[in-house]
Amino acid sequence: MAIYKFRISFEDYDVTREIDIKSNSTFEDLHNSFHEAVGYKSDVPSSFYVSNDFWHKGDEITIYPSQSRIEKNTILMSASKLSNFIEDPHQKFYYTSNFERPFDIHVELIRILIDADPKLTYPALVKSQGEAPRQFSIVNPISKSGEVVEAAELVEEDDQEEEEETDEFATHGSQSLGAEDAGNLREKSSSDDSEEEAVTDQEEEEDEFNDFTGEDEEHRTGKEDY
Repeated sequence: MAIYKFRISFEDYDVTREIDIKSNSTFEDLHNSFHEAVGYKSDVPSSFYVSNDFWHKGDEITIYPSQSRIEKNTILMSASKLSNFIEDPHQKFYYTSNFERPFDIHVELIRILIDADPKLTYPALVKSQGEAPRQFSIVNPISKSGEVVEAAELVEEDDQEEEEETDEFATHGSQSLGAEDAGNLREKSSSDDSEEEAVTDQEEEEDEFNDFTGEDEEHRTGKEDY
């Protein structure tokens, strides 16, 4: 039985895998083996497209079809053997993995082996270059202690950090406001003292004026008596 050697490369990343697979395998087999080779979960909606040398999309071969694809009778991976779509010794397929967070990938047949290698179990990953980008936004994050952290635990830790930041802000804000209030208090106290001094000075001036007026009145009365 013939063996197909496919080079599978990410369009936007320097990441490549070469997979040897039997010619009577299905596109679903190739889909699963690729996802295993890059460490991805394979239960995601994806499609192969028969392509040309310019990577233009032709007939679609899909897995987990949407309603619109079902209505269009899109070919299913599980029912499609690779050998039925190989028309060129360098046949190309455009491949989109995971429509929810898509990666565009080039799949190229680079060699056809006449005999299988008895030492290999097919499909077989025979060459790997580059680290694949993360499939999802959160995939088993690693804690500082090196243990795997579940997403819920990660969210809880984030909430705790936000609370700590809020408490810290409240403390510093309180201190800042305290200093500002103290400054305002000192300024108000100084203003009150100034006003009190002004009132005292005014009262003293009024007393002096009254004394002077009183003496003058007494002087005028004395003159009249005299």
